[in-house]
Order: sequence, then C-alpha cells, then structure tokens
Amino acid sequence: MTTIGTGRCPICGLDGVPIKVSKKNHLYLVCLPAADGGCDSQAFARGPHSDQRLAECVTKWSGKEAKQQWLNNAPQPEPEPDDLTEDEPPPPPPPAPRPRARAAPPRPAPKKPAAKPAPQPAKKKGGWLKWE
Repeated sequence: MTTIGTGRCPICGLDGVPIKVSKKNHLYLVCLPAADGGCDSQAFARGPHSDQRLAECVTKWSGKEAKQQWLNNAPQPEPEPDDLTEDEPPPPPPPAPRPRARAAPPRPAPKKPAAKPAPQPAKKKGGWLKWE
C-alpha cells in the first residue's frame, strides 16, 4: 500500500491521518485511535467519485505525481442533451408493452390423511426374547 499523503479525517476532522492506495487502486484512510485523539473510523473508496472525495481530504501530498494522478481523475459531468430544434422530428414513441405470459394453473391441494389411522396389530406379550 502506497501512502499518497496525509490529510484530515472526514469524521472527526483530525489532521495528519495517512491516506493510502489499496490493492485495488482505490484510496482509503484509517483514523487514529481515540487514545491518540482520533475517532478509530475507516473510510474506503469503491469508485472514482469516492476516490476524488478522499483525495480532496489530503492536506500534505507525498509528491507532485500523486497529486496530479488523484486530483485530475475527477469524474467528468455528463454533457446535457441539446434541445431539439424545430427541424428535427421528435423521437419515436416507445414500443407498446408486450402482453404478460399466462400464469400456471393453481396446484391441487395435498391429500388430507384419513380421519382415524388404521388399527395396529396386537403385540404379543414378551416380545422377541422369551423367558421360560
């Protein structure tokens, strides 16, 4: 893990927290323990937008290359669509929804057991071991 610099914790505001790069090339920080004045929180970026937000927390960069790499990778806003001019025809309407498939017929109810169970044959006294 490479440290790109130190910065401010987004939870407690403590300055001097190391901000590092994970194995998956995203930024993360682990704030200092409460005994050292921190809040013990952890912040992990999972995409370019959260990488940008954590890079904005850096107050002291380890080098110019790291600063350029992480601050220039800001997500670009999507261009707004141009308004249609009068010369262009309106877009075609969306296709009609397809009819749904018919549901399967309901299953028959399971058979109920007989009201009274069949009588068991009478047991012989003594069982299989006979004493004489």
